[in-house]
Amino acid sequence: MKAFVSACIAMLAIAAISWAVLDNLDGSSQTANTADRGSVRLN
Repeated sequence: MKAFVSACIAMLAIAAISWAVLDNLDGSSQTANTADRGSVRLN
């Protein structure tokens, strides 16, 4: 059970890191859209 939980956490961590890296490379994903919304709110 502990191995299963650690494997799930590792998969989530790898997915989050790869998603963030692809997001930074792409610039056209959800974080870019939320960043645009944030700048619109700030302005």
